[in-house]
Parts: sequence; structure tokens; C-alpha cells
Amino acid sequence: MVLVRLILFFNEAIRDFLHKNCQYLSAAISFYALFSMFPLGLAVISAIGFLVDPGAERSDLAKEIADVLPVSSELV
Repeated sequence: MVLVRLILFFNEAIRDFLHKNCQYLSAAISFYALFSMFPLGLAVISAIGFLVDPGAERSDLAKEIADVLPVSSELV
């Protein structure tokens, strides 16, 4: 009995998902989320720039960034 109700629940959920064009809405949300990452990254980088002490060793900061980011072997 529980299995039948579970199957009916998923059947209705899938039917409602397709009937209400949720696949297009989820694609739109993914599209806008992807293109909002670049401005968000710029905002985070600028906020870090305000928080980091200007007298801090820039070579240490550059070394930490180089450890995190992948580097091309041609540039080394």
C-alpha cells in the first residue's frame, strides 16, 4: 500500500513538473546563476582588496594565489 502511494506521488510530481514547464524555469535559473558568478567574483575580490592590509607583503599574497590557481607550464 505504501509503495503504491509512493509511486502515485512520484507520478503526480513528474506530471506537474512537466505540465508547468518547470524544465524551462530551471534552465532559466541556471543560466542567470551562471552569469551572476562573474560579477559576484568581482565583488568578492574588491571586498578582499579593501580588507587586506596595504602594508602586507604582496609577495606572500601572490604566492598564496599561485598555490591555489593552476599555472601553465609554459609560463613557469
